[in-house]
Amino acid sequence: MQTVEADDEAKLGRGPEPAPVAVGKIIAAILNFLGPKGIEFAKYSVDYHYIRNWLHVQRHFKDKEKAKRHVPEFARVIVERYDNELTAGKVRERLALPGSEAAGKPKGGARRRM
Repeated sequence: MQTVEADDEAKLGRGPEPAPVAVGKIIAAILNFLGPKGIEFAKYSVDYHYIRNWLHVQRHFKDKEKAKRHVPEFARVIVERYDNELTAGKVRERLALPGSEAAGKPKGGARRRM
């Protein structure tokens, strides 16, 4: 859940300043040595991506029924497990943060270039 929180804060524009490259490489080496490996890393990675994507869909789909149809049941089960059993509601708390409202049209009617 710490990775989800850190990634979400950065996505909302509130992340910390990045570490210098040399420090980042040292941290990456330590995490590679100490962090999860094999099947444990795969489980962590899948859970992280489903939670991150669920947050995105909840924020950007104004029609909640459409959002519900867009997220498969097995992904909702993972989100519910983290939200209820493992983190005591921290996943849904992310939706209430300032700046995490559903996205509308860009200000000034600007359009994205392709």
